[in-house]
Amino acid sequence: MFTKLRNSYHNASVWAHHHTAVLVFGLTVLAAAFGWQFGSYFMGESKTHASYDPIVWTARCDANEENYAIDLSECYALANIYAQLDGPDWNITFRPPDVAWFSDTDIENWYGVSLLDNHVDQISLYGFGNVDVGLGQTVNFAGLPFLTRLWLWSTAINGVDLSTNTALENLTIRYNPNMTSIDVTANTNLEVLDIEGNSITAIDLSSLTNLKQAYLSYNQISAIDISANTLLEQFNLAMYNNALVTAIDFSNNSNLIGVYVAGQNLSSIDLSNATQLQNLYASYNNNLTSVSLAPTAPLTQLQLSNAQLTTLDVSMYPDIMDLRVDGNRLTSLVIGTKTQLSYLDASRNNLASIDLS
Repeated sequence: MFTKLRNSYHNASVWAHHHTAVLVFGLTVLAAAFGWQFGSYFMGESKTHASYDPIVWTARCDANEENYAIDLSECYALANIYAQLDGPDWNITFRPPDVAWFSDTDIENWYGVSLLDNHVDQISLYGFGNVDVGLGQTVNFAGLPFLTRLWLWSTAINGVDLSTNTALENLTIRYNPNMTSIDVTANTNLEVLDIEGNSITAIDLSSLTNLKQAYLSYNQISAIDISANTLLEQFNLAMYNNALVTAIDFSNNSNLIGVYVAGQNLSSIDLSNATQLQNLYASYNNNLTSVSLAPTAPLTQLQLSNAQLTTLDVSMYPDIMDLRVDGNRLTSLVIGTKTQLSYLDASRNNLASIDLS
């Protein structure tokens, strides 16, 4: 099969100089066969110079098949990603000893690529030095069945297609302002999901039963369901500039250790089943009137500033080190004896006294 595929790529590269229409048709056929998306610039809508053409890089795969450690199919997949993310424009000169993709036969030296047992195991791409990297693209990571970790930061992409990357365990895609959606329903092995700082409006986590860490802050998410994520230990969904979330059901999340929901529009927080909870950051929920915590939780940090709380009793949490409840309507605050307490702010309340007994 790969011999036929190599011949197809070779023929396409020869025809490219004189038969652009034929080349585009050939690429379309290949895209259909492999599930790849080559992007609008092949139709002459944006970037057009030759180095953005994946055939330039698949030719390198063909030429170095005996030298590259990975299978030819995985090399073709990297060629497609490199083209979609404008690889020739990456400024990685400040990251020695990493080198540009396809400039070294040792793929372990390629910027952001790690191998395990001669398969692409990890891709970590950030700090490109080009704000237009991947402009308008939905980057397809098809052809990398052994990929377990993907980091992709600060691009102009519209999205990613991870539907075939079922081995993924750690996914971090941050600070891509054009990215409004992401589908992770096929990535059932995910344990870490970090999509902070995009423009995502909704996400379905129902299939991620192995998920332990979810970092969803600074998007445009208005509702979230984490009832299926019973192994969840860390949950972040903060939003300071545009508070959208009015309720979160934590009743199935007894393994939570850290919760960061600052700046939302929550009126109540019930973490009474979270018996492992250590940290709760929920300041700037301006309508928050009720917080319920497990009395045996090993709580060390509690931040509930700028809310509408009127009473609070934390005397059952001896290990609290950081307590911030300033800017509420508290008339009663029971702290109890706290030998570990190093920071307390209860200013801007209606307190006549604080019970430290």
